[in-house]
Order: sequence, then C-alpha cells, then structure tokens
Amino acid sequence: MKTLEKAKQIMKQDSQAFREDFMIGHGKGHARDKLVRQTPARRRVLTKPELMNLYANNGLVQNIIDIPPEDMTRSGWTLKIEDQKLKGAYESKLRKLKAKSAFKSMFSYDRLYGDGFISLGIVQK
Repeated sequence: MKTLEKAKQIMKQDSQAFREDFMIGHGKGHARDKLVRQTPARRRVLTKPELMNLYANNGLVQNIIDIPPEDMTRSGWTLKIEDQKLKGAYESKLRKLKAKSAFKSMFSYDRLYGDGFISLGIVQK
C-alpha cells in the first residue's frame, strides 16, 4: 500500500515539475524571442520599366502574374437569362469580342501593375 501511495506522490511531483506554459518555455514574447525583434522593411516601389524587366526576365514572377488569371478564366462563364435567344446572342458576341482573353489580360495587368482595364467596344443600336 505504501508503494502505491509513494508512486502516486512521485507522479504528482513529476507532473508539476513539467507543467509549464509552452509559450514561455522558449522565450516567446520576451527579449530572447527572435520574432519580437523583427520589424517590417521599407517597401520599395518599382517603376513600370523595372516591372516590365522583372516580368520579362524572371520565370517565377511570370508564374505569379500569369497563373491566377489563367485559373480564373479557364472555364469561362455562362449567362443566366430566361430568354435563350438573347442569351445565345450575348454569348456569341462575347466570343467574337474575345472577352475571355480580355479578362485574362486585365487580371494579369492588375497583378503586374496594380490596375487593369477592359474596353470591349460594344455599341448599342
């Protein structure tokens, strides 16, 4: 019986000895924490020629700029209009105007330069 009591007491002491706050254990939030000493760097704004040069010469930058717009426009879109004749006319006109590639280019310009613009040139009679 005494050995059982002694084992319980030892387990209790062990659990108290190892019970620490995991956030304090490695200097989190204190002077020893390397993350506390980090500060944001000053942002350098690139000019348009620098952006064009970076895009032309760096494959990683090209992927960052080109892949999301490609994914956004890959499957295209369909219009939800009750009049099927009108829906067909709109979709036909969008295909003739190459709207899918215009949206893809606009999203790419937006990612590269911070702004994109589309002008489809539609004239109403």
